[in-house]
Amino acid sequence: MITNKNSVLVAGTLVLDIIPVFETENPGSERAGAGGTVYLDKIKTQLGGSAGNTGMALYALGADVTIFSRVGKDPFGGIVSKLLQDTGCKQIVSQAEDLHTSASVVVAMPGQDRMILHSRGASQKYDVRAVPLELLEEKALFHFGYPTGMQCMYEDGGETLGEFFSRIKATGITTSLDTSFPGIHTPAGKADWKRIFRKTLPYTDIFMPSYEELFLMLRRDAYLKAMEKYPEMKLDQIFDLAMVADMADELLEYGVKAVVIKCGEKGAYLKTRETISTAAFGRAAPADIASWQGKECFAPPFKVESIRSTNGAGDTFVAGFLQGVLLGQSPGEALALAAGSAGLRISTGGDFSSLDTYMAIEKRISQGWPRMQADPGEPEWEQAADGLFYRKNPGENMKTGK
Repeated sequence: MITNKNSVLVAGTLVLDIIPVFETENPGSERAGAGGTVYLDKIKTQLGGSAGNTGMALYALGADVTIFSRVGKDPFGGIVSKLLQDTGCKQIVSQAEDLHTSASVVVAMPGQDRMILHSRGASQKYDVRAVPLELLEEKALFHFGYPTGMQCMYEDGGETLGEFFSRIKATGITTSLDTSFPGIHTPAGKADWKRIFRKTLPYTDIFMPSYEELFLMLRRDAYLKAMEKYPEMKLDQIFDLAMVADMADELLEYGVKAVVIKCGEKGAYLKTRETISTAAFGRAAPADIASWQGKECFAPPFKVESIRSTNGAGDTFVAGFLQGVLLGQSPGEALALAAGSAGLRISTGGDFSSLDTYMAIEKRISQGWPRMQADPGEPEWEQAADGLFYRKNPGENMKTGK
């Protein structure tokens, strides 16, 4: 088998995003509040979800991407199919006769975080044999998101998700998983994610959740107490790097090889197992696998001139990191590419088409793109020349070395 080391199959949620475009922070309105009208320059449609954001961002960065998902037999499905065809990206997108297309209304005011109104649909219905194994034969990497929005993936305590990843990992491919916020009082939010992760992460090489997602899924009681104290749950109020590290240790104990926790405007945290073999990591394993062993670092985000929209930023970060993996980069280099990709997406407010190739982003970084001054605030961390913070003795709090 000859593997294209730059090839990736991206599967999972594919969404039609319907996005009101706010050109200014104070759009004109006929009357404020309920019953009023807010005037916009336009309302656009674009691809969203894990497949639409991460998959297409990977494609823009230069990866050989195949999108695998499903739409409904409805007008939205036709729009999604046309948008995909226009990109030129490889795709295998089937049509479900009895389901509607997954869709979101994304309200992203300039300078503010987004709000999403989402309707789950065809792309969130999976079974363990949804992805034909022959599609993976020459691929280096498989990325999947988001099981948190798929009832079939959490209602049975992880049996389906675990079997799904076990089946795919058995092909020798490198596997990657991302989650979305499950909702606090929804069945997904109340699911036993510790049990689900125990069944799934032994077959997952890279796991990239966000901080708040993980906080709810692994520390639900503490999350609810924090919510009582801070109803808005702003990141500045609830962020705790020590808890980030503790949750990463727990995930490593469950069997994943590398954890990347997205921490919004604070940055991103990475931790890997003490021992990782090339064979176990799969076909996307870097030539210098030792550079991935026993690493722990924190990456501040790059400065952007303005925040046009945060929509798709987390997915674009994931794409940048995975592109770094496909290129055989070290964890620090992959984190830098991830942060640069997300920064560009945020500052332009566009979709994947606003991204440069990975080479252009790396050139900007090499020319001194400044990072935000995000100090972890703990003496055991020190900043290196690459702008990342590294724990001085990363092995001291590593609970597993398998």
